[in-house]
Amino acid sequence: DCLVSEPDRGIYDAMNKGVQMATGDFILFENAGDILCNKHVLEDVARIMWRKEADIYYGHAIIQYAKRRVLLQEDRGKRYKMLAGYMPNHQNVVASKFLLEKYPFSEKYKIRSDFDWLLRMQKKYKMYNLQMPISMFSTDGVSRRAKNRKVMDCETKHIVVDAYPWMKPFFPIYKNLVEAIREYQGY
Repeated sequence: DCLVSEPDRGIYDAMNKGVQMATGDFILFENAGDILCNKHVLEDVARIMWRKEADIYYGHAIIQYAKRRVLLQEDRGKRYKMLAGYMPNHQNVVASKFLLEKYPFSEKYKIRSDFDWLLRMQKKYKMYNLQMPISMFSTDGVSRRAKNRKVMDCETKHIVVDAYPWMKPFFPIYKNLVEAIREYQGY
């Protein structure tokens, strides 16, 4: 184990530094307030990874509210959902260290660089839904704060349009359509 405390230029600079220090083949980021679902979850994930070959694996999330927990079973790694700004929670994404080194997180975005990274990777690399919860996160994170919602929405649109320029005129309509589908499906 290694603990480093030093100045950085933000969340994604710190995550990129962590990638450089990591020694394994795959990386799972857990931030302050995040915890693994149970003591065997990494073994369970590794067992599935041996059977299913992919570059990026992702699972479900559990949201820890003040008085209850909610399991999110929605597959947010599907391309049509990611084009609307959804993504698997990064606390539940197990990614190849090779890819994280080759394509570091952009420091251009303050809140959504994990989404930017995942959307870019999805275009070229294989992702696999583990269909199991990996970690639990609290609602206190940066992306969950109401004051950051406008920045998040702006960054999301910019990221999608950068990756898929043809989406520029359609993004607001497309996002609303996907939100309506999700609501109909009960998410």
